[in-house]
Amino acid sequence: MPETEMPGSKISSDELQIIRHRYYFASQFVRQKDVLEVGCGPGFGLGALRREAKRVVGGDITQESLRRAQQYYRERVDFVSLDAHNLPLETIVS
Repeated sequence: MPETEMPGSKISSDELQIIRHRYYFASQFVRQKDVLEVGCGPGFGLGALRREAKRVVGGDITQESLRRAQQYYRERVDFVSLDAHNLPLETIVS
């Protein structure tokens, strides 16, 4: 079984497929845009987002999750350590 965002916490193949489907759905809305994924975890969806987006930044508060995501996406995605409850942004535009 694959692991979730928390190392050692398992997820079923069906649950993983649902997550992947959501990212592929979301990827159609990020074409040629800059994307910040807050709470990227180990990076399940970063590849799908990166295929369409101009630039992707993955952010997470957990250093272990960032390290795991960087193992797979270091060359295609930028990473930042951040707290979703205290984002360093003045304005959020969707």
